[in-house]
Amino acid sequence: MKTHYDTLGVTRKSTPQDIKSAYRKIVLQHHPDRSKDPQSKVIFLAATEAYEILSDEHKRSAYNFSLDLL
Repeated sequence: MKTHYDTLGVTRKSTPQDIKSAYRKIVLQHHPDRSKDPQSKVIFLAATEAYEILSDEHKRSAYNFSLDLL
């Protein structure tokens, strides 16, 4: 199972700045307006969803809790 951490290429111990930096790198490479790769839209949307969860302290905590239950 691929986690939001895998999507952004970061670890659970990553800082908010690490997460933001990883997200920005993916967005710059895979933004649908910039990339001709047909998979870019899917990658962009997955990265955006992952960033929305991991950049919010409360959502990230709840997400980590759900991962621990697996």
